[in-house]
Amino acid sequence: MWFCQERRKGTPISGPIIKEKAIALHKKLEAGSEFTASEGWIDRWKTRHGVRFVSITGEKLSADAEAAKKFAMKFREIVEQYELLPCQVYNIDETGLNYKMLPNKTLASSNDTVAGTKLIQDRLIIAPCSNADGTHKLPLFVIGKSKKPRAFKNINLSSLPVYYRNQKSAWMDCYLFKSWFIDEFVPSVETDLNQK
Repeated sequence: MWFCQERRKGTPISGPIIKEKAIALHKKLEAGSEFTASEGWIDRWKTRHGVRFVSITGEKLSADAEAAKKFAMKFREIVEQYELLPCQVYNIDETGLNYKMLPNKTLASSNDTVAGTKLIQDRLIIAPCSNADGTHKLPLFVIGKSKKPRAFKNINLSSLPVYYRNQKSAWMDCYLFKSWFIDEFVPSVETDLNQK
């Protein structure tokens, strides 16, 4: 009944959520026996009630494999030409952390129609950077919307263990990247390579 009520509200439900709810209901019943809501239990529960795991959104982007192959060859040539060691080769990549977004998959009964809701896009951009052998990891580069987030009301942002910057839409742009490169990356890499 709980599952059907939540699905009628449009709440995305996953296996771990079902397990936690089952354990909580078992405790409420004070059955006296031990119950762990194992993988086998969840599989049998889904089969018994005709529940399947479905995507709420189905778009998948594919990478350009040919361009990736060309880049890998060109990159290998540069490393060989300049005789770079793994400790001299760095990579930075960015990822979005949508900290308020609900799951995009849900468990649903066989006669349940699956409709999504508007996605909440509150996010941070996190960009980790490290050298190829993992001996030098720079502090995370974090980009948020707020210049002074409420969560850090009485905290000096420069004392955080991250390089925090803000941008109106919380996206990486050339100005933020250039600032990070000059203020954080170059001094940190120079110090690390001089020590080595």
